[in-house]
Amino acid sequence: MKQIDQNFKELMKSYQPEKSPGDFTVNVMNRIYAETNRISEYKPVLNKWFLRIVYAIIGGFVGYSMFNTGTESASPGGSKFFSWLPKVDLSAAADAGDKITGVLGGLPQYVVVIFLSATFLLLLDQWILRRKQVL
Repeated sequence: MKQIDQNFKELMKSYQPEKSPGDFTVNVMNRIYAETNRISEYKPVLNKWFLRIVYAIIGGFVGYSMFNTGTESASPGGSKFFSWLPKVDLSAAADAGDKITGVLGGLPQYVVVIFLSATFLLLLDQWILRRKQVL
């Protein structure tokens, strides 16, 4: 055992640690900073094309239901601007809306809060993305 200790002491006396280059710390910190910037790059939850499709579907449905109710204007000189569009019976949609309202009305309150919070966070996500692109 003494022989091993003696050999180890001799080895340690002859050992010279390696010297790092003068700019080693600066290079390491620059690489860490570059990695941090790459990792913290902001990316939206939903792609722009997906949200545009959803907005177009919702807008189309709202526009179609607003202007194509199947009823004529009650006023004698009423506008016939949309008279060239075919009329649609939205009673089935109204029934479906009543059913959805009934289902949503039966949900626990915390589920409704979760849905509203998720909607708010998605809108906030898009708002942050737009602000970041402007800056």
